[in-house]
Amino acid sequence: MANYAVMNPGLYRLGIRYSNPPFHHRRYVEELEPYKNVQFKTSVLHNRRIYVGNVSIEKQDGSQETLSDTMLKSEPGQFDKFTDRGRIDVSVGDGEDIIRLETYADRILEFKNRTLHIINAAGKSEFLEDSYKFKGVPNPQSVARTDYGVAWANEFGCYLYDGREIHDLLEDGAIRKVKQSTWSAFMTINALVGYSPTKRQIIVIDSFKGSESSGNLYLYDIPTKAWVQGFSRVSEEDKSNLTINPTSDNTSIDLVYVTKNGSSATMEPWKDASGTGDIDIRIRDEDFQQPHVRKKIHKVYITSKYASGITISAAVNGSENFSDITFDINTLNTGSSWAKSIHKVTDGGNNIESVQLKLSGTTGSSSFEVNDMSIVYRTKGIK
Repeated sequence: MANYAVMNPGLYRLGIRYSNPPFHHRRYVEELEPYKNVQFKTSVLHNRRIYVGNVSIEKQDGSQETLSDTMLKSEPGQFDKFTDRGRIDVSVGDGEDIIRLETYADRILEFKNRTLHIINAAGKSEFLEDSYKFKGVPNPQSVARTDYGVAWANEFGCYLYDGREIHDLLEDGAIRKVKQSTWSAFMTINALVGYSPTKRQIIVIDSFKGSESSGNLYLYDIPTKAWVQGFSRVSEEDKSNLTINPTSDNTSIDLVYVTKNGSSATMEPWKDASGTGDIDIRIRDEDFQQPHVRKKIHKVYITSKYASGITISAAVNGSENFSDITFDINTLNTGSSWAKSIHKVTDGGNNIESVQLKLSGTTGSSSFEVNDMSIVYRTKGIK
């Protein structure tokens, strides 16, 4: 057992050798002994260390032990060396596996099936900063790194962690931008999340499995904080995760994914170019920050171009019945230059509490654009 004396170089130089080393020496050796055959399902690089989660390690008898809710960190600068002292157990035995690890602002984000653990890794040792129920992810492809933070989506919402707090991108204060029932119907356990740095947009695709994918998506524009829904915008074949890739001439970067059709694989760039087809644009149900106050809607102004085939309609009081209001003119400007169209209300706009506008139809021009919409109204006295 003389090899244990190496762990205390001073005593070794004095010629002292342990025949039966004290417990703390044996424990120290065990902590430094590298795990063998370490396998893992997710990893992230942070502060010259690799953090791996949902691991499998080789035991002394040669068998593999699976630790699905354990995280290991490597030795500094030694990305393939994992020891017992680098083991991090935040929450064990909770019935949840580690699905994805990500890092931002000296924090390790440990995504489990239902729970998100935020671990502070700024110092020499890590500690649990906070845990959030129902903020986990069903699969590792539902998380994306952005220059604003870490974005992810699940059946309950779409979120962004900015290093300080978690923002629900489906909400704006007390206003929900996408109904929970609509979002839950869209999401699957195989949803994809990606980020386009050139457009500063977060893209959520219904599924990476072609058998359950319709190619539908939601797109969140970070500068405008607006959501857009797209139908059949991406391939319905089996897809890889969304990732960033330089263009062939290295002049810019693309958001890309790989599709598989049979035995062949094809790299597809994310395309947000406009095209012709069906249009369904709806603003939120607007109460003009005066709920339960009666209003009268007089007219609507819309500035647009190339709007051939597009019409305006409106619903009141959250009914989603877009025939509640009648306009004298419901078509928009079809010219190639910006122009304002005026839509006077002839029926259904009196004594309402809120109004929701919709632009719909089939456009024959990919240059169709809307610049702004304005509603002229007045409030009525309280009876």
